Formats: sequence, C-alpha cells, structure tokens
Amino acid sequence: MSERETPAPRPTIGRRALTVLAWCVFAPLVLLHTLWATLALYFSNLPWPAARLLAASAFAAGTLLLFARIRRRGRALFGFAVAFALVITWWWFIPASNDGDWGDDVAIPPTATLRGDHVTVHGVRDFRYRSNTEYRVQREDRTYDLRELDSAWFLVSYWGTSTSVAHTMLSFGFGPDDFLAVSVEARKEIGETYSPYSGAFKQFELAYVLGDERDVIGVRTHHRDESVYLYPLEVSAVRRRALLEDILRGANRVAHEPQHYLTIGQNCTTTLVGHLNAVFPQPVPLRVSLFLNG
Repeated sequence: MSERETPAPRPTIGRRALTVLAWCVFAPLVLLHTLWATLALYFSNLPWPAARLLAASAFAAGTLLLFARIRRRGRALFGFAVAFALVITWWWFIPASNDGDWGDDVAIPPTATLRGDHVTVHGVRDFRYRSNTEYRVQREDRTYDLRELDSAWFLVSYWGTSTSVAHTMLSFGFGPDDFLAVSVEARKEIGETYSPYSGAFKQFELAYVLGDERDVIGVRTHHRDESVYLYPLEVSAVRRRALLEDILRGANRVAHEPQHYLTIGQNCTTTLVGHLNAVFPQPVPLRVSLFLNG
C-alpha cells in the first residue's frame, strides 16, 4: 500500500486575518491602477477609436480574469504588476509634437529674444474679436524695456458656475497702458474640445500664450462670459524681472521642444508655479489647491 499524503495544514485564524487585511489594502490599489491603465489606453495615441476601446476593454477584462482564475493571489499580483508596468512605460514615452492642425489661437508658438535690458517677444497675440468664434488674427513682434517693468498681476478666471477650478494667468505691466499677459493652456487642434479627463492622459500639448490683455483677458470677459479677477503681486523689481525672464525662457523651450499638457501635473497653474519656484527662495508648497485652484 502506498503511504497516504499528509494533508496541508489549514491556515490559522491569525493568518486568515492577515490575508484579509492585506487584500483590504491591495484591492483598492489594484482597482485604482486598473482604472488609470484602462483610461490611459482609451485616451491614447492609438490611431483608431476602435483600437483604443479594444485595448482598454482588454486590459480591464484581463485584470478581472487574472484574479478570478489564479488561486494564488501573489502570482496574480505579479502578473498584474507586469501588465501595468508595460502600460505605464508605453504611456510615459508617448511623444509630444508640434505637428498638428492647430486652432488659430495657438497655431504659432511665441518666442522671445532677450538682449540685456530689452526683450523682443515674437508672436504677441492681439486678436480682434467680434465674437468667441469670429475674430481677426493678429500677431505682432513687440520689444519691451525690462527697466520699465513696474507691476505683475495674478489673474483668476472662472468659466462656469463652479468656483472650485479656475484658469490662472499672469500679466506684466510696463507703465500704465502696456501689459503683456501670460496664459499657459492646452494646445487644441481644430475641432477639439478641452476636457479635464482626456487632458490627464496626454491628449493635448502645452501652449504658452503671450498676448495683449485686450485679447487674453478681453475674450474671456466680453465673449465667453467668464469672471476674471486680478491681484497685484507685491514683489521686488528684481524678482519681477527674473520671473518674466524665466517664463519667456520656458516659452522658448516649448516652442522648440514640445511638451504635453496634463490636467494633473503640468497645467496652467502648476506650470506658472514652476516659474515662481525657480525665482523665489520660498517654494510654493504642493497641495490640493494647486489642482482645485479656484
């Protein structure tokens, strides 16, 4: 007679409790990572909508089958980690591009030439609007004397009924009547509509808009029914000039090396905060208000 195999010992109550506790921790993480990867595939650079939908559905269904069919959860977690790592690696290397059928407002990236106390901004936007969709395209090269830079303003623009999220901008004054407005925006192609959800998944490039206040602010207050608030920045002349110069260098970089706009990570507010942190000794702390910036 063959010797009967000794059955494996049943897990103790303490071990079961630890297993349940571990899954209470890992299950929400797996769910969140699955949601992110599914959306990243759906809002991806795959060329056909059907291919994006198929890839997103396959990842979600594959995750469900993985944990349903494999009894050893450690192996299931390892398989999921490998699949997620492949998706995030592919997503990380999606390149930004300057090639696109861009809307008129962001078609030409502005650049700047700094020479001593003078800066020439190429492509200052100064559209003349009849409505939000009817306008005369106008861009100019304007030269500013940085010694005359005497004010800086922080702008908050609300475009809907909610005050949780707003568009933020800066404006620099050269005397009482000459202002250069700075707006960091999602660079949309013709026919595209901004969405904070798709904007979180590399659907837009980043655009610096350097323009006349009559354009950058006026189109919002007069034609988009937005509420715009201006707050003076109480900073020294040296910091004020350094901030503008850093922003202009940032615009030059984006004009030659395109970057993605990201709803969480690289948006209108966080990009400007990056310039502020490059100039001021006390950095702006990372907090929720940078994203719920209203």
